[in-house]
Order: sequence, then C-alpha cells, then structure tokens
Amino acid sequence: MARSLAAQGARGEALRLLLGAEEAHPGAAALAGAALALLEGPAPPPLPAEKAAQARLVALAAAAEEAGALPALAAHPDLLPGPRAQAGRALLGRGQGRAARDALLAAFATGAALPEAARWDLQAALWQAPGPLETPLPAPLAEEVARFGQGMLALLSGAAPEAGAAPEARLTPHSLALLWLTEACEMLDAGAIPPEARAALAARAGLSPAFLDLAAEGAEALGEACFRDWPELPFAGDAAIPLRMRDVAATVRLGGKPCLCPFTGKRRLLRDNLAPDIFLHRADPAPCLVMAASHWVHALQDAAWFFPAAGLLLLAARPERAFGGAEAARRRLAEALAQAWIRADALRAYLAAEERQVAVAPLVTAHVGHELWNNLSGWARLFSLVGPEAPAHFVALARGRIYPDLAALWSEHAEAIAARRLEAADERELARMLHERRLLLVTVRDQFIPDDLARRIVRASRRGCDRGFLGRLNALRAEAPLILLVTLRLGNRAWVEQEEGLIALLRALGEEFPGLAVVLDGMNAGAETGSTHGFMSLEEERALARRIEAGLGGALRVENAVGAPMAESIALCAAADAFLAPIGAGMAKCRWIANKPGVAYSNPMMLRPESYDGRLYDNPRFREAPRPAVFLEPEAVREVEAARHGQPFRANFSLDWRALHGPTRALLARIAARKAQAGGDGKRPA
Repeated sequence: MARSLAAQGARGEALRLLLGAEEAHPGAAALAGAALALLEGPAPPPLPAEKAAQARLVALAAAAEEAGALPALAAHPDLLPGPRAQAGRALLGRGQGRAARDALLAAFATGAALPEAARWDLQAALWQAPGPLETPLPAPLAEEVARFGQGMLALLSGAAPEAGAAPEARLTPHSLALLWLTEACEMLDAGAIPPEARAALAARAGLSPAFLDLAAEGAEALGEACFRDWPELPFAGDAAIPLRMRDVAATVRLGGKPCLCPFTGKRRLLRDNLAPDIFLHRADPAPCLVMAASHWVHALQDAAWFFPAAGLLLLAARPERAFGGAEAARRRLAEALAQAWIRADALRAYLAAEERQVAVAPLVTAHVGHELWNNLSGWARLFSLVGPEAPAHFVALARGRIYPDLAALWSEHAEAIAARRLEAADERELARMLHERRLLLVTVRDQFIPDDLARRIVRASRRGCDRGFLGRLNALRAEAPLILLVTLRLGNRAWVEQEEGLIALLRALGEEFPGLAVVLDGMNAGAETGSTHGFMSLEEERALARRIEAGLGGALRVENAVGAPMAESIALCAAADAFLAPIGAGMAKCRWIANKPGVAYSNPMMLRPESYDGRLYDNPRFREAPRPAVFLEPEAVREVEAARHGQPFRANFSLDWRALHGPTRALLARIAARKAQAGGDGKRPA
C-alpha cells in the first residue's frame, strides 16, 4: 500500500503509513529503511504533523547506518522545534557540526521551549563548525546577540549592563560570544588590507595609520616598534631576546604591560587583564582588547586587537604564526568574552580596584619537548633579566607539570620563589584567581635552552630520585665502561621491526664492546598523557621493553627506564655516554637536557637535511652549544606508509638493523678510545 502511494506521488501519506506500521510490523527494519528513503532527494514529502511521529522519524534516521536522510530531515520545513533540536543533537554526534548548528539555530529561532541540553548542543555545534554562518542569523537570535554585544561593551567600560541589555538565558554565553564575533563583528587580517583601504579603515575606526602599517608587516614589526628607544630597559632593543620575554620582563620591572596603542601609535602601559594573555586598553572613548600571541613556538608579543564599539577584530599579518590561524584567534577571544560574562561581577570589582600585583604564569603544554623548549626556557630568560627575587608573583600550575619546579631548579633562590608563589590547579582556576587577586598576569614563552638550565634540570632531577635508584645508578656508572641509551617509540614515526632489530643490534654491540650497558628509555610515568603521547601507549611500550630485555637473554646489562619517573629517566640520560634514538620528543631528555652524542634515525622525510623538525634538536637557535647527532641516510630507510594520523611526517618506516650498526659502533669506538686515552679502563667513579 505504501509503495503504491509513493509511486502515485502521495509520498507524505506513504511516509505516514510506514511510520505507523514500523513499530509492530515483523519487517520493521525494511519499513524503516523505506520511510527514510522517501526523505532523500530534492523534494522530500510532507512530514506527519504529530510531534511523536516526527521524533520517531528522527530517531530512525539517527540510528540508520546511512546518514543521508538525517541532514535532509533536520532541514525539513515541516519539522517541529523539538524534533529539530533532537536532529541537531544526532548530527552533532555524527560529527556533522554545520548541519547540527543550522538545525539547532532554526529550532531556537522559533522561541519554542526546548530541552536544556539543546543550549549545550548548540554551543558544541558552533565550536565544531568554524567560521560565519552561510545564511543570516534568524532575527530573534540576532537581537539576543546584539543585546549581548551591548552588555559586553558596558562591562568592558566598567559599568553595569544597561536595562534590557542582558540577553535572555536561551543561548549560553559561549554561543552568544562566538555568534557576536562571527555574525556582528568584522575580522580583518592587516596584511591583506591594501594601503588605500588601510587609510580608510584608520579614518573609520579612529586608528593610527602608522600602527596599521606596522600591523600589515606583522606582529614582529609591532613588537620591535614598541620596544624601540627605551633606555630605561637595557634589554628592550636586544633582538636576540624574544619579544614575549622582553614584554614579560618589562611588565615585571615597570608594573605595567607594554603595548603599542592602536589609536596613537605610541607606547603605553596596560594594567588590566580580561583573561590570561588578553589585556584591556581603557581608551577614550571606547575600550579595546589587546591579545598576546598564543602560539607555543613563536614567542611574539601582541598580535590582535578587538574594538567592540566598532565591531572589529584586527589581526596582525600572518595570524598563523601568532595563533595558529585567524579562526583560532577568534575562538580564543570568544572563550574569554564568555568567561567574562559568566563572572561579570568579579570583573567589575577588578576594574574598579586600584590595586594590581604583577604575576608571571607558565606556558602549559603537557608536552615533554615544548615544556622545556618554550616554558622553562622562558623562566630561565626571565630570571637572567630581572632575577628570581623580582617584585612579581610566580604562578605554579599543577596541570601539565613534567620537570622539577622553579624552586627546585633555582634552589639558591628557593625562599624568594616560595614567598612569591601562587598555586592554581589549572588554567581555569588561574583565570578566576586573576580577578579575585587583582593580578596583572603575563605568560612566559621562549625558544632557547641555555646550558645552565639543562644542568639545573639534571641536578634537580637527581635530587628528586630516591636512594635505592641512586645506588643502582652509581653502581652502573662505576662498573660499565660504556653506557648506551636506547629510546623506544611506538604509535607513530616508529621503526616497525624495532623489537627484533634492537635485539640483534644490541647483541652485536655487546660482543664488540665487552661490559656495554644499555638503558632502555621511552615514555615516563606521570608524563604519559597530553600532547606528547597522544598517539602512544605507555603499557605497549613497557611490554616492548620487557620483550627486548628478555630477548637479550642476559647478553649485556640492561637498565629498563620505560615507565620510570621523569627524574630517574633524566638522571640515566645524563649518565649515558651516547644515545640511539628515533627523532621525536624523547630527544628533549637525551639531547636538549643531557646534550649527549648519538645516532638519530626516523622516516625518510624526517631524515632529510632540510627537515626543520628532523634537525630541531641540532639547531643552535634552540639549544646552547648542541652536540650534533649522527643521522642515518634517508636512503637507508624504507617507507611503509604515506602518512599516519593524516600526517606524512608521522609515518612509520622499515629499517635493517645493520644500517644502524655501523654508525653506532663507530661512535662507541670513538668514545671508548677517548676514555682510554684519558687513562684507566673507562669506568667512572661513583
């Protein structure tokens, strides 16, 4: 009957019949498939008017293996607000953020009562689908967004929102903030604005033409202009110091954050944070927000400015260097605006207070390499410029800590550091503390590891090891004429034959160098989560290390450090004579910290001499006096896949262990000869 009606063009009636029969009919699955098939195509049939029938249809479409009917159903003009929100949630679960966003916005635009969960579904969909909407925001929602903008402008001006400015609690503050920035504000890349258009923008927004010209060159040009001709700060014009660290050190010295004013083009000091790395410039007649760069590696100063009264977000040229892209900058600002709205009373009290205390926060990366390269290096730079006893608080975050803390690293200043220490569990707690404690907060970022910092990490790590381990370490150093650190790696950029290959290689080396000891290193307990090891498993690596140790059968001494605490791993790296390691974050320990010679290998892409990532740990821009590694020739490695996790540089590879044997044997022979020349049997005193 249903098929006959559909063939006659009565597709709506056919759909109704199928839905009515679907629940009890023995061929329910086939009937459900037929019902969904009627929705496909350019002109879907009318839907049943009953909410329950529509909800059942949405549930069928959401459960179907084929997703074709669900987007069409979510956009169907007959769908009621409740089932439409239900369809939006289903689309969100399938990762179809744009379709989910559009369905949920359409449901909210009706003004109908929706489940509380729909508010959060819309927020998630907006964050999942980047960029502006393809169609204008429905009028009722556009009015709510406009009221949010009015209230936010009043809040940033230090005043209470005007009557009626606060939107109804239909959309979350995060949704309103992002919709305000995408639909009611303009985002411009200064580098893409022609000179004649820059002049018009300067006149329209009341901006300094000279400032806009510098912004068109990039954040580097703006930063250098900010620190030019500043004799009171001896480090201001030192181009060898990253702009971010000049900014942080100047803030500590002066009690205000340097900024190039976008209205005058002149330098001034700021005293207020909206959020970490986002500052409030209380300009007349309207406020402006100044966004410091958030990229981990490029230690830049300010790189974006938001003018809420003008509805303009201005980015310095090449926003990918400062934020990872323009959209990332917009979302970071939306998050800060939403949190400010949620904690509006605390922000008003903060802006009304005269007191400010400068505080310096760490860069949280949860990455064994970046934590050293871009965070701890920043503290080393700061203390070299202003000293650990500078008039500032030092923030310690529990989340993401991998290496010894500041008091342990600069133990000679431990009391002064402890007296200035502020503790927070994570960035969210720090953001709350910022306004409650009346802080002016800046965040370190650098990219150069001095040898003094590396030595401090080794000393502090040794102090953090227990006596039992130190006893084993001293015995190893006293008894083994040579210690080779061997790093394991699984998950990505991994040697596919490494188990059997390392067993064969280490057996051969053990025969050639009697008494050789091997340290198996890899992931560490307490540092196995976060972006360092997002594609890896500590348990799989531990199992591999156990199999390799068993496969060696006692042929040579093995110290298994896979899964050991970070302090023990660093102490072992420092005790080793050389390393054999795949290129990756594990080299932060054996190369950036311990600065050992060794043999490096990876996939062909990473082994090319021009590879930035492949030669990262050899680069004197990033580590003081690095010892160059011996790199395997790319031709010695065979590709087994084009990419892993969608990234070519993460591809696994195949390798004959004999290709590693030659360079590793030659390196160990040179080290053994040097030890013999120095006298004795090469064994070191404990």
